[in-house]
Amino acid sequence: MRGFFRENLRLLANGRGLFRFELFYKLAGIAVLVPTMLVMLNASIHLAGLTYLTNDNIFRYLRHPAGFLFALCGLAAVSFYLLAELAALSLYFYAKKQGRLLTARQMFVAGFRRAVRMFRPRNLGMIFYLALVTPLTSIPLIFIYLATIQIPEFILRYIGARSYLVAAAAVLAAVLLILSVWLLFGVHFFALEGEAFLPACRSSIRLNRKKAMRTALWLFCWQMAVMGLFLAGYLAFLGAALLVSKIFIPGTAAMELFLTLFQWMNLLALLAGLSIAAPAVSTAASTLFFRLKKEKREKLVPLKSLELPRGRAMDKRLKWGTMSVVAALAVMNVGYIFPGMDRGTLGVIEGLQKPLVTAHRGDSQRAPENTIAAFQSALESGADMVELDVQQLGDGTLIVMHDSNFLRTAGVDLDVWEAGWADVEQMDAGSWFSEEFAGEKIPTLEEALRFAEENGLRLNIELKSTGHEDSLVESVTALIREHNFGDQCIITSLQYSLLRQVKELDSSLMTGYVLSVAYGPFYDMEDVDMFSVRADFVTPAMVRAIHNRGKRLLVWTVNDEDLMEQLREWNVDNLITDNALLARSIVDEPNTNSILLRAFEEFFTGDSFSTSAKRFWKAAFRP
Repeated sequence: MRGFFRENLRLLANGRGLFRFELFYKLAGIAVLVPTMLVMLNASIHLAGLTYLTNDNIFRYLRHPAGFLFALCGLAAVSFYLLAELAALSLYFYAKKQGRLLTARQMFVAGFRRAVRMFRPRNLGMIFYLALVTPLTSIPLIFIYLATIQIPEFILRYIGARSYLVAAAAVLAAVLLILSVWLLFGVHFFALEGEAFLPACRSSIRLNRKKAMRTALWLFCWQMAVMGLFLAGYLAFLGAALLVSKIFIPGTAAMELFLTLFQWMNLLALLAGLSIAAPAVSTAASTLFFRLKKEKREKLVPLKSLELPRGRAMDKRLKWGTMSVVAALAVMNVGYIFPGMDRGTLGVIEGLQKPLVTAHRGDSQRAPENTIAAFQSALESGADMVELDVQQLGDGTLIVMHDSNFLRTAGVDLDVWEAGWADVEQMDAGSWFSEEFAGEKIPTLEEALRFAEENGLRLNIELKSTGHEDSLVESVTALIREHNFGDQCIITSLQYSLLRQVKELDSSLMTGYVLSVAYGPFYDMEDVDMFSVRADFVTPAMVRAIHNRGKRLLVWTVNDEDLMEQLREWNVDNLITDNALLARSIVDEPNTNSILLRAFEEFFTGDSFSTSAKRFWKAAFRP
């Protein structure tokens, strides 16, 4: 293992060309590729006859030639960008191994030439390889994916209810992880030895035979070491910023300066982490590639056969031209990319709004969903609201039910529109959850309204249309008026047309549009008072845009503690969750940023360094 680490460090030594290439490449990617992709996306939405993307029109967008073409072009562009970088890094380390240093220009030209080969028919599989398999070799990217990408809750429920789908998902994840190790050297064979996609994959598997476990272990250990050094550097800079601010800046201005630095440090740390992900993997992969080649007595291709571009002396004109381009890219990043990437790191400074807690289908972790027992448990857990689903039976009765079939929760294979109340009142909606709730009934909407009235509970009433009902909206609005419940509820739906009907019947009722897909300027939609958005689409910019229009933002389905704290920092209006008790504790307790802010205040108000350090420690770690 030590020898492996030493070889990695030797490849990185004297790496001015490598550093310059990565700096230029990442700046260009953020400043050029990202906005270009956004312009193309907006253009494709316009060509598809749309102004924004939501769950109502996403499939219409993808069926349109413009939408389908953008999806393909976007995937190809991202894969090309990644392949050009990986190929350039592989060539750099290959040349370094044989005693030659490549310049940033040589790396860029050589990587670009290799990446262009991806568009030959026999190499098109490289697009999906780079998008699906290669990112799994990078631990930082895996962490970012796990932290930012959420599978929609309804998909998780659908898969979770079917053991064969759970098994299939587990097998797929295992296969992708195994492939990421077996195919680790695919880019090396593609870029260094000129092999086509499938032969390169076969060569990587052959080279890894009987060595895959060692490959995975060494790759993991190297990346963890790099991440540890990166974290140590970040903490060192953070400590230095604290000390410098306190020593040289008087009074309260010291904390203001530090908070500004802290915000930029977090953003730059994120970008730096993303920037070192590919070089960290490529360094280890190259060392392993050279080692395995030597162990299996396979010769490396001659350096001359790679036809690398000639180096060019860095005269004054070229030097100043290069510096000008880098400066321009940096200005573009600072000017319009960085603000767009702002994640509200110190949103607490702007003042916190306490979001309401909505129990999703009642307290569905402690009682059977959409039942009076679940509503009672939600009340006891401290929920402000209950989200419930309303459907209409064949005889017109309004019941509280999520699925369009009773099989999952009541054990009866019967569609909602084919049932009458006489059928439903005989059903047991609790035994599937646990014996404790055996005999629990499916409630009517009127029963739910009466329970909410008696207990001062607000309701989020989601309309579920099956296409078989005649008067769903009319019946729901009439029942709400009958109980004078309009001020204590909102009516939501995945279908915008139903919300229009609600407003036509009673404009005083509050409506919410449920979005599982959200992109574009949808904020000004008429007949919508609030938006209920899937958690992974929510950004601070979205929160501000919705609030600036006098509307509110509900976020679903939020069950992760860290995500709850993040959304609280962003000032969302409502958290829809399966764990109301946890959400209540998160909403009522100081969040991470407020704890940090208080700790920083304690540090800057201390009379001496020792006092400041003690007060900071106590505030940060013993709140």
